[in-house]
Amino acid sequence: MFYLFPEQAVSNIPDLSQDCQTDCERSLLYLGVRSLLLIPLDMLAVEQGIQSHQMLGLVGLTSDLPHNFTSFDCHKAAELIPALTCALRQASGQ
Repeated sequence: MFYLFPEQAVSNIPDLSQDCQTDCERSLLYLGVRSLLLIPLDMLAVEQGIQSHQMLGLVGLTSDLPHNFTSFDCHKAAELIPALTCALRQASGQ
């Protein structure tokens, strides 16, 4: 379920108990996580004139309720991507 994201795409996993494929997901489910909102943090890299996106990190919001995150939550999470990316870059000294 943890895939490489297209640029700026927030992923909503509405019910982890219905699609739990990795050890990480099984661990989250065991801890009581039922829904998951994944926010990718990436940056645009330009090397030799070629643009690509480099994954910097991933922010995960969890809930113990299934279907807890809505499309509005995804929209608001997407709006946070630039600020979260900037904070991560500053914290890591990049």
